[in-house]
Amino acid sequence: MTGCPEAATAQTSCMTPAPPLKSGPQDRDPKIGEIKNLAIDTRRIRRYRDQSLRLLGDSLEHVRSGRWNRAEDLLWGSLTQAVKGVALSRGVELDGDEAVRAYAAELGEETRDRRIREGFNRLRTFGEVVQGIRDSRTRVDRLFPIVEDITNAVERLWELAPVDC
Repeated sequence: MTGCPEAATAQTSCMTPAPPLKSGPQDRDPKIGEIKNLAIDTRRIRRYRDQSLRLLGDSLEHVRSGRWNRAEDLLWGSLTQAVKGVALSRGVELDGDEAVRAYAAELGEETRDRRIREGFNRLRTFGEVVQGIRDSRTRVDRLFPIVEDITNAVERLWELAPVDC
């Protein structure tokens, strides 16, 4: 992508031509959503990135203070925003939760990154672990590997979608 110094003003939109999309299952799978081969809206990608990283930071604060249900919600939001941002950077518009999960699995396969591929599945276990902690069957330290995996997945996803402007 090329830099857009004119995007520094609030009224100017920074649009970068989309890279050519590879032909693959996302071209035909209705679960993935609509393919947009117009232009990459870096302002929206930046907004997704900002929201994702803010949610991630807030979730870590909630984990530290023992508000695990809220932390779980924020982790879901952070991971979702990161996947949507990467998709948008590749010219793909995702529609719905299933499309986001399917695209995350596809990205995980493409990058050979287990944390991205299994991120949403790991988050599903978060609530079970929290319930186990509340029932005194599980130690709190069982939450940390899940949080670490999601944190690493979000960071790795954002490495896949650099925003220059």
